[in-house]
Amino acid sequence: MPFKNPDKRLLTVSYGLSALCIVLIIGVNRNLAAVYQRADGKSKMLFGIIEFSYSGQYCLLIPLASALLLGLLVYIRNSNKRPSVLAIFLACGVGVLLFARIWRFMI
Repeated sequence: MPFKNPDKRLLTVSYGLSALCIVLIIGVNRNLAAVYQRADGKSKMLFGIIEFSYSGQYCLLIPLASALLLGLLVYIRNSNKRPSVLAIFLACGVGVLLFARIWRFMI
């Protein structure tokens, strides 16, 4: 067993969930950018409607909330606060990425 401290295991899971969410968010946004580039003028004008078909990305809120809760749990239980604060800020930053339209920067 590599982790004797359960808090380190929880932090590792929190970091892993946040990293997984980042990879999936970037993948969905790359797909949206590719669809936008292939669209014609009328479709580009109404692209917000097409974006709703990609609303499945908001299912990433579940692992993201789990990562945030794990970070908060370790923050409350642990005396070494720095790694848990990093996990909390990382989860919050990924939450911002989830709701931001970063596909516009990939065009």
